[in-house]
Amino acid sequence: MLFSNRIPDPPEQYTHARTLLRLDKAGVNGFREMVRVNFTDQDEIIPEHIHPDAVEICYYFKGTQTYSVAGKAYKLKGGMVFIAYPNEIHSSGNRKQERDGQLFYMIIDTLNNTERFLGLSETDAPSLAMAINSLPRTFYAGPDVKPLFEEIFSVYTEKGPFWQTRLRCCAFNLLYTLIQHSVGQGSQPRVSPEILKTLDYIEDHIYDAGKITVDDMARRVFLSTPQFTSRFLLEIGLSPGKYINRRRMEIARQLLSDGESVTRVAYSLNFASSQHFSSCFRSHNGCSPTQWKKRTSGHLSMCDRPASQALIKY
Repeated sequence: MLFSNRIPDPPEQYTHARTLLRLDKAGVNGFREMVRVNFTDQDEIIPEHIHPDAVEICYYFKGTQTYSVAGKAYKLKGGMVFIAYPNEIHSSGNRKQERDGQLFYMIIDTLNNTERFLGLSETDAPSLAMAINSLPRTFYAGPDVKPLFEEIFSVYTEKGPFWQTRLRCCAFNLLYTLIQHSVGQGSQPRVSPEILKTLDYIEDHIYDAGKITVDDMARRVFLSTPQFTSRFLLEIGLSPGKYINRRRMEIARQLLSDGESVTRVAYSLNFASSQHFSSCFRSHNGCSPTQWKKRTSGHLSMCDRPASQALIKY
């Protein structure tokens, strides 16, 4: 059956390394797993393994990681995607999973029952499965992909009307977006080396974001401030300041969901005060940090606007 009446168990909060969703049990045909990983410490080496008849798509949104296929190493950084094709042996070589790395990965069966893939039409379903099998080994997808993953976790957790259909729509939107990002790229990022360097710099200093200035970022990549600001906006879609604020809010939501206090989160992200942090958080997310903590712990059904909308907006 394409749809199941059984409601899958909600995922655990992101308090440790992994959060697993079994989307196939929620009617998203073809998706074996979707996993969010947050390595708080250096982990073990990823041993050689395969995914029978399934593609693995790894999207790193923070940190770096090296994968190895047939003796060739592929270095990933924030915003990049790595593809392991069906039945392909892959590992991290002799490199451990790196500390503070954060990623999503999906295991998707793209070889069996493709005529029913995602519940699409008999024409579109196998075409989409084939397009996924044809993705380049690595490509740059950028930070705008992360909210699409987050929306799937939000819909799965909150349920609500038509949630299984919404999951299938979200899954299709995510895959289609990844395919669009990959077109013509191979392993070359669309974003220029200067802006990639800036994104790495922001990630390395995000907990001290109050001291990051546009002038300093521009100097580090040997551009004038107007040139840098214009290029950043063109390539990322946000001004440097808005991008930094968005990243701070993403981290704040994560820390609050993990059980950190409002005061501690404000201090960790270098806000002037917990009151200032609360004001910024409400402006970005439509609810206070306290309301967010209650919502993610299951005690509040929604903030002033649905969390899925807040996650998409920024």
